[in-house]
Amino acid sequence: MKTKRIIISVIFVSLICLQCMINGAFSAIPEPESVIYGEVFNTYQLNKVPVTQGNIQWTIRQKGSDQTLSYETQIQCLTCSEYENGDCVTCEKYSYVLPVPQETAVDFIDQMTANTVGLTDDNEQYDHVSVNVDKKPAKLVIRSQFGNSQEDEKQGKFILASQARRSHYYRVDLEVVMESVDTDEDDLPDFWEKQYQLDTASKSDADLDSDNDGWSNLDEFTNGTNPLVSNKEPSLLSDELLIFEGGKTLFLLDIADSDTQDTNLYIRFKNIPESIQLVFHGNDAPYEHGHKIATGDTISLRHILSGNVLLESTDVTTETTRIYLELIDGDHDPVYKALSLKTFLPTPTDGTDALCWMDAFYGSKQSESGVRLDD
Repeated sequence: MKTKRIIISVIFVSLICLQCMINGAFSAIPEPESVIYGEVFNTYQLNKVPVTQGNIQWTIRQKGSDQTLSYETQIQCLTCSEYENGDCVTCEKYSYVLPVPQETAVDFIDQMTANTVGLTDDNEQYDHVSVNVDKKPAKLVIRSQFGNSQEDEKQGKFILASQARRSHYYRVDLEVVMESVDTDEDDLPDFWEKQYQLDTASKSDADLDSDNDGWSNLDEFTNGTNPLVSNKEPSLLSDELLIFEGGKTLFLLDIADSDTQDTNLYIRFKNIPESIQLVFHGNDAPYEHGHKIATGDTISLRHILSGNVLLESTDVTTETTRIYLELIDGDHDPVYKALSLKTFLPTPTDGTDALCWMDAFYGSKQSESGVRLDD
């Protein structure tokens, strides 16, 4: 009897082990997750203020499939400079981190774990369907990619998943327009006043000129500048310009100078890449219509804001190119700046992956060359 009980026990344990082996054989193999991370900014009324808290909802979908995968994460402190009783009381930088779980896709497994990306030897494209911050739609600003990317792989508003791209990192900043409470009704949102140590309960600080540069705090908010830093010396508020692949773009600069009129503020071009042409359009001085701006040429901010300069990209490339220039106001030493040119490439996820990528300037270009367009 005792021997029989032992045999039954051994059989029972064996069956349990066999069941575990079968379950293990038919379960997907976990893989290192990809990570999407970045900062979140509120761009309400031309400002760009870091968002310090909020819930992020992110949905992706495999290209050619109707099934979506949804994830959530929180904005949190990334760099804390001061702690009190173990809690962060002064945070220098806020960010979000969104892990995307992945598993090896096996032929005999019909269904993957919920909200998990299946990995094969081939790249599979997963489009960003929607991204929301506290249920408000966010704009994706692709910053960088780290991992096993190849030079011939397309870049755009999607991620690529494969065995070779495990542990891939994507830096994607988010921009969202979030209206804010204005407690004192001075047209300065509370979040902006708090950021620059103003009084959310006093109307009077809207008219104050905290940095003595001639612009009130309300002017600073409207212009998207820092009310605690003087704008008497010209500065380039945005050092990046989006250009079209192999096409033409209106050349615009966002420059702040509180005590200089745009007719008296000049831009001198110190270096222009060979792949870029800047062409002056218009009948006004200082150049004739069609003049190709060269290194050393100078033009006023008024002409740039009036749309007199077109930028033409003559080379199709995904590499970042830069124009180096000086801002000259006559009262200070020239301010040397670099303007990064970010190439816009047609992609399936932003509605521009057309069979025919049309050049809006093609007609005028052919007309200038004396070529008659067919009907």
